[in-house]
Amino acid sequence: MGLLALTSLAWRRPLLFYISRQFSAGEDPEANERFNALWQLAPARRTFRVLTIVWALGWLSEFALRVVMVLTLSVGRVLAISPFVFNGVTIGLIAWTLAYVRRRRARGQSPLDRPPLSL
Repeated sequence: MGLLALTSLAWRRPLLFYISRQFSAGEDPEANERFNALWQLAPARRTFRVLTIVWALGWLSEFALRVVMVLTLSVGRVLAISPFVFNGVTIGLIAWTLAYVRRRRARGQSPLDRPPLSL
C-alpha cells in the first residue's frame, strides 16, 4: 500500500483523495461531484498530497518493522505481535490525519470549510 500511495502522487489525484471521497461521499452522485470540485482548490490539492505522503510513509514503516520482526523473532511472537503493530500504526495514522485536518480548519486552510464550486 505504501508503494501504491507513493506511486499515486504521479496520478491525476493521489490515493488519499479517492479514499477520502469514498468515506465522505460514498455512492451519492451529488456528494461525489461536490467532493471532486475540491480538487480545483490549491489547499485541497496540498492537503490530499500531504495525507498521501504521510500514509505512504506510515505503511512503508509498518512493513519494514514487520520485516525486522520476521528476521529477529520467532514465528509465534511475530504472529502474536503483528496485529498490534498493524493496529497501532493504523490508529496512529488516523489520529494524525484527524489532528492535521483539524489544524488546517483552525487556520482557515481546510478546503472542506469552503462552499463547493459549481462545475
